[in-house]
Amino acid sequence: MKSSLFYTKGELNEIALRAKAIACSKKIDAPNCVVELGDEYDCLRGLESVMFPARRMTRILVRKQILKCHRLIAARDDLSIDRKQLLLAKASSKITEWARRISLETARIDSL
Repeated sequence: MKSSLFYTKGELNEIALRAKAIACSKKIDAPNCVVELGDEYDCLRGLESVMFPARRMTRILVRKQILKCHRLIAARDDLSIDRKQLLLAKASSKITEWARRISLETARIDSL
């Protein structure tokens, strides 16, 4: 006997369809701005990657780039462990600068 505490496959599909519909409607109303979401934004937190595909793609690319840098740095035998860590930290800071600026601007707008 299945527990009634879990969603059925049909219920999960319905939830996913509703989430996509909400994201699509909000994207049309405010394609580039979180502020336009108003009070409804609290319930949309998990939909950010659907509503802002550029941020999602950037996040994926940033992760791949940092891992690539890590592999390249780790493969070098001429560097000390401390130097490798420093190089990776610098690379990570450079690569994530765009996301950091977007986060700061979003926080600034949200505070108004």
